[in-house]
Amino acid sequence: MHNNLIKIKTSSVTERQNRRIKCRLLNIRSLSSKAVLVNELISDNHIDLLSLTETWLCQDEYVSLNESTPPSHNNTHIPRGSGRGGGVAAIFNSSLLISPKPKLDYNSFESLVLSLLHPTWKTSQPLLFVIVYRAPGPYSEFVSEFSEFLSSLVLKSDKVIIVGDFNIHVDVDNDSLATAFISLLDSIGFSQGVHKPTHCFSHTLDL
Repeated sequence: MHNNLIKIKTSSVTERQNRRIKCRLLNIRSLSSKAVLVNELISDNHIDLLSLTETWLCQDEYVSLNESTPPSHNNTHIPRGSGRGGGVAAIFNSSLLISPKPKLDYNSFESLVLSLLHPTWKTSQPLLFVIVYRAPGPYSEFVSEFSEFLSSLVLKSDKVIIVGDFNIHVDVDNDSLATAFISLLDSIGFSQGVHKPTHCFSHTLDL
């Protein structure tokens, strides 16, 4: 993993203002049992923004999230709805001007929308950074709801980055959900940028 990390030079004010924001995505599958490891992952690799799916955190459950967060970072999360699984979170460097947007309620997926606006940007329009988790299962409702979701995002900003665990086999050409999903992205102007396996069975599910 460390071979893919990019070294960031921060030797001057100009470089700090224009530095790259190092982002990572991790399907954590229960944050409570891995809080210390996540904290070390962020600190050791100088991660600015860590996106987490399947936190398995409930409403008002913050202990493990706070333990996962280095002193230099802040956090926010959307708890799972009910039962086991689900939950999305972000742990981000406090120097970033990030603010969570109001929770949007969809039945077929969970999402956390973050607004990022840098003081040196020559625009008042924020970049929207979105974390998504979709549980495996029927997908007809998901295609409809996600289409509505994407349309609402592009009306708010022309700069949108979406990451998450979609549980869609986009690497399988004859997968009906993958075909519908890619077609949906194309129709609204998004592109899917992950083309390597992200799952232990060599499928590409985290996008």
